[in-house]
Amino acid sequence: MKIFIGRKRIVIARIQNSKNSQVTFSKQRIGLFKKATELCTLCGACVGVVIFSSSNKVYSFGHPSAELIVDKFLGENQPGFDAPTSTSLSHQNVNVDHINNALIIFSDHKKLIDLLEAADEEVERVASQIMEYDTKFPYQTIGMSLSPLRVDGNSSSNFNEA
Repeated sequence: MKIFIGRKRIVIARIQNSKNSQVTFSKQRIGLFKKATELCTLCGACVGVVIFSSSNKVYSFGHPSAELIVDKFLGENQPGFDAPTSTSLSHQNVNVDHINNALIIFSDHKKLIDLLEAADEEVERVASQIMEYDTKFPYQTIGMSLSPLRVDGNSSSNFNEA
């Protein structure tokens, strides 16, 4: 009796269940793109992969780009892959600028959030001090800080019911 360690062998045949087929397609596509990336990284190869799904969706991977790989394969005159074109450099610069701008905005948002949290803590501290002396405090301290309580003249509610 043989004991198999590892994965079982499967029969390579078309998967009839469409849901299982789609899941397998997605996993295999991701795996193929990972292997293509490894080939580029380890060997410095120029790699292009184009996949058409059964629903005619196109997926592509290329290094340095899928378009350059296809153009080279078709024999169109393209500059060497070692020398980046001005177009590809400008695209890379735009992408880098976009990422840098997003990081600056994220940093500004983080600073703003920190300031708002500090202000909220200060409001909570002042509110707790005021509550100790039984003074009515007309601002909410739960939820949005510094948003005044709205009390209609016709309402019979008081500040303690918030």
